Amino acid sequence: MADLRLAMALITLLSIASFLGVRRLCANAKPRVLDAVAAGLVLLIGVYIRFVWGQLWIVKWIPLPSVVILANWFPVLLGILAAVLWSRMENYSIPRRIPIQLVLVAATIWSEIYVIPRKPPACGNEWIEPTAEVPFRVCRQTTPFTCSAASAATILHSLGVQSSEKEMAQLCLTGEGTTWLGLYHGLAIRLRGTGFGVEFFEGSIADLEVATAEFPVLLCCRLSSDVAQLFPEYQEDSGWIPGVAHSIVLFGQINQIYVIGDPSQKYVELWSGRDISNLWTGQGLRIVRTSKLLSGERGM
Repeated sequence: MADLRLAMALITLLSIASFLGVRRLCANAKPRVLDAVAAGLVLLIGVYIRFVWGQLWIVKWIPLPSVVILANWFPVLLGILAAVLWSRMENYSIPRRIPIQLVLVAATIWSEIYVIPRKPPACGNEWIEPTAEVPFRVCRQTTPFTCSAASAATILHSLGVQSSEKEMAQLCLTGEGTTWLGLYHGLAIRLRGTGFGVEFFEGSIADLEVATAEFPVLLCCRLSSDVAQLFPEYQEDSGWIPGVAHSIVLFGQINQIYVIGDPSQKYVELWSGRDISNLWTGQGLRIVRTSKLLSGERGM
């Protein structure tokens, strides 16, 4: 995928530039200063892991298909840390400096390539066909790892864009699961040239009626351990796994009943407001017309 290769090249160049630039700045710094900077960088990396890495909201600031790579700031942060440690160890011989540098380089490489699986899961092609009562076609996941890919195929089909679980598993960078940014990548790439785009949205249950006014939306869901204890039927009847993220499609609502395309189920489901409250994380992806995306119009 050309966009990902270009993004990886850009991040690699930024990482090298950060190493060279910071090493020059730190050339005459005192050991205590370097120790403080290194400690601050380790803390910053921890904050990044906790609050930024892999979060879907980052697409609001980097609305590009390659955000899955461009939002990975590990290489730059590790490049800066490597430069600080290199300067801090200036009294050590080169062979003694190399091991820690190799560890940081290995961590940088891993952070770049882990999001791109070498082989996506082997997918089938199963659909829940529409009926007179529920006129929606839903792609079913045929592996434990492809709920996001199947949900993406369902969204695309609702727009008249033909796709499949297999195609979207490849575009969404699905391996043993799909990251939210990988899901965004797949939809953004597949929607090119269709007149539609995809964007992140965040809100409450009250916002969902507006969100689905024109197109279905993809909801990011998760069963928390607390909810699992209070409502064991989610695990026993529907197969939800506490703590495991899951993607579903919301087609719309009628009298506070939400029409759901869950790729793990055999039928289109009807959820109550309590179900949405219990399972939805408050985030998702919605379809917009390209003209609206370019002009910055927002429906929520």
